[in-house]
Amino acid sequence: MDASVWMAALSGLIGTGIGAGASVWATIATQRHQAKTARDQQQGELTKVAAEALLTELFAIQQKSHDAPDDMGPGGNGLEWHRELRRHAERAESALLRMPSAELRQRVKETLDMTANWASYRDIMWFTDWIEHLARESQELVGAYLRQEALPPRSDKVGQGLRVKHEASLRTQRIQSLPIQAQAEPQE
Repeated sequence: MDASVWMAALSGLIGTGIGAGASVWATIATQRHQAKTARDQQQGELTKVAAEALLTELFAIQQKSHDAPDDMGPGGNGLEWHRELRRHAERAESALLRMPSAELRQRVKETLDMTANWASYRDIMWFTDWIEHLARESQELVGAYLRQEALPPRSDKVGQGLRVKHEASLRTQRIQSLPIQAQAEPQE
């Protein structure tokens, strides 16, 4: 056989190998892209479901601020009202855990913690106004996230609430760090 025949055959084999390799590579790349697209779509659906559950609970918290009983003292309806408020906050926090944004989770968790512990902030403002403000700020945060906008800055009221919480934490730490004086054993 002539060398040109061998060269043609070898060139054909090399071309076939390159074509097959490119085909395999293109197939793998396409499958990876499709898998990523499917994962992104599934994550988007899960985020949408979590956001809807979160917003539902935030609107329920806002509504609770409007129907607070007048008799919040002992023996009144305040205890059941507060329990229900805490349940809404807990369900909202459960939905919040499924949100992919760490900044959103942290900011909304701050407001939910203040909502559930509203009695600690009664010096800042009347509790129903406080709870409604916290619910609205959380709703704005979730809305901005869903619209893919930058999260709005903390309101002055939430900033004040965080300062109150921090100061209370510092007081607790100071009290806990005080030396405990041992009581002398009574001598017989």
